[in-house]
Amino acid sequence: MRQIDVLKGLLKFYQENGGSAEDIAEIERKIAKSKNGRKSKNKGANYERTLIALLKDKFPFAEFARTPMSGGFHKDASKESLRGDISCLSEDLEFKLHIEAKNHKKFSINEWWAQATSDCPPSRLPCLLMHRGQEVKNGKRVYASEDFILLRFSDFLEIVDKEKIFLDKK
Repeated sequence: MRQIDVLKGLLKFYQENGGSAEDIAEIERKIAKSKNGRKSKNKGANYERTLIALLKDKFPFAEFARTPMSGGFHKDASKESLRGDISCLSEDLEFKLHIEAKNHKKFSINEWWAQATSDCPPSRLPCLLMHRGQEVKNGKRVYASEDFILLRFSDFLEIVDKEKIFLDKK
């Protein structure tokens, strides 16, 4: 039985049997917190699915998927490809990036970068993909939603394609 179901049952019991207002309020707070956690988890999973779709469009020859438990799986896995939030499942390809994906209103770059680098296997390059949703104030869009990437400059230089970064003057 899920914890939220237990909390809902306890809330119903207190409401029907005259539980104290403080106890009822505390259980309602725990239920609301549980729902917010689930929404946040779903928001992150949806962002990971969006990134996978974009990667598949750019690299149709490769197979990408969400890592089980959103990257937490690696602690029990010996396979380096199952680390990070998104994994390349193509056995004949080695995907160089270790992707950590974040979809939050406020950026915590230092904390996220520490996670990306500490979880990154030695053969891969840590990469932080971040989504900033649009902001609207007084009915007007202040800025549109955008995605950002954070890499070490040395890692960027290692993977950048010279054919794509320089324009031909001809």
